Amino acid sequence: MRRVLFTALLVLAGLGAGLQFWRLKSVSEGDGRQAPGTVPDTRLGQSSGTSPGILPRGTAGQALPTGDGSKSKEIADLVDCRGRDLKPHEKELLYGLLRDPKQPSDLEPLHLYVLKNHILNRLRNEPEASIEVETVMVEMFENRDQPAVLRDYAIQHLACWYADGHPSERGLRALTQALSEIDTSIAGTALLGLADLADSYPEVSADRVAQAAYDIAASPATGELSKIAALRVGGKLKIDALRETARELAQTGSTIPLRIAAIATLGDLPDPQALSFLQSLEGGPDPRLAFAARSALDRAVQR
Repeated sequence: MRRVLFTALLVLAGLGAGLQFWRLKSVSEGDGRQAPGTVPDTRLGQSSGTSPGILPRGTAGQALPTGDGSKSKEIADLVDCRGRDLKPHEKELLYGLLRDPKQPSDLEPLHLYVLKNHILNRLRNEPEASIEVETVMVEMFENRDQPAVLRDYAIQHLACWYADGHPSERGLRALTQALSEIDTSIAGTALLGLADLADSYPEVSADRVAQAAYDIAASPATGELSKIAALRVGGKLKIDALRETARELAQTGSTIPLRIAAIATLGDLPDPQALSFLQSLEGGPDPRLAFAARSALDRAVQR
């Protein structure tokens, strides 16, 4: 389920006006307001019926997940409490839970991931958030005993932490290291974060981000999710060298979402050959590819 929603998020981003990154600084709450500094749940399905990319909040009528025991309920109540800052011992409790891949033990994996995403959001947004938040996020990413979902979350939250005014060599090193994990969604998550950060932080080299996007998209070893992310970053950054890869994947990609992402990228990198190909898809038999091609052509014409 997380695979489907992450793919859908990136593909839908590509069908709009070019690449629309999920913004690292805010995500809409259930009541339509902006929740500063929160990370949407872009990896998991949700039972509440909310849109993909929006993590339900307890204050919006959706309680945080709890298991059969009292431990997870205690943690959920603590994370979801409003109107006061966390006390030092409460922060230490939450840090310890994040470091332990299996705690709280009374939760199913899916619910565990949702709860820990909330914990990360809460700790990052404390008025006096300490550098230990960054330390824990880096440790979560580096710990191979952590589930891949949580390692991915750690990278996304780390990019948020950096964007919120906490740049550091350690954070940038972890984000850069994550680019090597091309067989999972982690490389794509890191690439999206770095591409966003490159707009505001000169130490995040846009040229290196562009090269990483090309390498990840072009490598046959790259998994689908990271390849989709790389294609869309490549389109946003106008990497002309990626045009041939995008055209090939648009024709021969192993899945429809991958082909749609490649088609969207061609709309960002138009040339006569790409336009001719997109026009042929627009009149083709597959309505999904035809819609993607039409959207890409509309953007190409506007450029």
